[in-house]
Amino acid sequence: MTWSERFKKFWTAFKAAEEKGYDVIGMTMTIALKGEKALVVSLPMQPEFELVPYKGAIFHVKGLSGYSIEFKSDAAGVVTEALVEQPSGVVTATKKAAS
Repeated sequence: MTWSERFKKFWTAFKAAEEKGYDVIGMTMTIALKGEKALVVSLPMQPEFELVPYKGAIFHVKGLSGYSIEFKSDAAGVVTEALVEQPSGVVTATKKAAS
């Protein structure tokens, strides 16, 4: 499977989780597709950062050494949470419930 095919498969599963964003320490973290091949992460009062594929569902944050996001899926393959790794530790970002 090519990188493009893996990305499309991941993005399809990911979109179901991303509709409401993620709660991470009281803030809403959103992930969006920018252009045709780039994922970006954003948090309130922060610039948007591009996510660079590393392996599987792990992405490095471009331009920030020591920062990455690993997306976790349920048995059906739907992304349900994200582990945000930063130099000070790992924070779990949970999918916001649909209203």
